[in-house]
Amino acid sequence: MSDAQRPKPSSDGSASPGSRPGPLAAWTKRSTSRAAESATADPAAARAGSAGNESPPAAAPSRPPGDATFDVAPVGIMHLDKAGVPTRVNPELCDLLGVSVRELVGHPLAAVLHPDDVSRCTGGLHRLVTGRSASFVLEQRMQRRDGAWLWTQMNLAIVPGREGSDDYVLAIVTDISRQKRAEETVRQTNERLEFVINRAPIVLWAIDRHGVFTMSRGAGLMPLGLNSGDAIGRSVFEMFSQYPDLLENIRRSLGGETMSFVARLDELAYD
Repeated sequence: MSDAQRPKPSSDGSASPGSRPGPLAAWTKRSTSRAAESATADPAAARAGSAGNESPPAAAPSRPPGDATFDVAPVGIMHLDKAGVPTRVNPELCDLLGVSVRELVGHPLAAVLHPDDVSRCTGGLHRLVTGRSASFVLEQRMQRRDGAWLWTQMNLAIVPGREGSDDYVLAIVTDISRQKRAEETVRQTNERLEFVINRAPIVLWAIDRHGVFTMSRGAGLMPLGLNSGDAIGRSVFEMFSQYPDLLENIRRSLGGETMSFVARLDELAYD
């Protein structure tokens, strides 16, 4: 496309009519719409909008510093009263749970928490509002509208009220579902590994540079009259002093050689 044909950006950085909006313009549009949704849920804004046509429009109330951040933050944010009831939530938290602002504000936070997590959360809130703690962090499950449970990390802190208003609790909510799924995968893998180690005729062992066992596991220890962990802290040179060929190979390995050998212990053989 020639320079004459290419649409030129307007002075505010957006594309001219007929061109495809860039990612910055799309993000700005989304943020503006989310901020508007949050504003319409504000009771003060609703009262101002209910005035008759005869009255002049009321001046918009001044917004506290940081309101723009609250509206477009990439994490969930909410304000709770001392009873644990949300008084304000941002659009990102609504997106995480798939609900509207009105479905969260004014309803107990416990209503969207997993039953097993309610007591921990309410206990932490009680410590905050009674002054026993300035902040705390917990991991808990929150229910989405579709019924799915979302693992979240919630950071809570008490915020002093301004100009005579009550103190409130600030909660930052982060989705940690991916982290939890990864942890569960690791846990299941470890369980399968433990199953194999404890039942297969193998021995997993490790020694430090002095020849002292730091690990000794596996069902293959049983023919030697040992259980997992029995050899830890003991010297391989003392335990197997009657097997000079084995000890010579171990000395060479400690000296830096990479080796593979068959250890013959009387009628037993370990590769």
